[in-house]
Amino acid sequence: MLRSLVFSLALSTAPALAHAGNLTLGWSPQTGQQQAAVQTAVTLYALSKALKSRGDVRQNGAALSALLRQSGSGQYALIDQRGTGHGATVSQSGAPNALALFQRGRGSQANIAQTGGQGAIVVQYGW
Repeated sequence: MLRSLVFSLALSTAPALAHAGNLTLGWSPQTGQQQAAVQTAVTLYALSKALKSRGDVRQNGAALSALLRQSGSGQYALIDQRGTGHGATVSQSGAPNALALFQRGRGSQANIAQTGGQGAIVVQYGW
């Protein structure tokens, strides 16, 4: 099962800011069983944080922006931003989809579209 997990690691630097960068770790399930596990993990996390809906944005810091669009049933999304200058756009349609996006540090950007039967856990750290 672990062999089928897909991990991605991207390190980028902005040309205008030579000392700025971003580290992104993401995982997307490759099987129905893994998708169910992501759906369960996001749901349990939402319950542990007493989230009242299937979409939640939590922000702590300055100059943070987040847009969450959901259509259809079975959508679960959490955007958790801490730090400064983060931006996130998440679009979910079809069903079921599950996403947990955590942004820390400063200046991380994410644009995620899920179109049915997709899940992901993404952690970003910017400096």
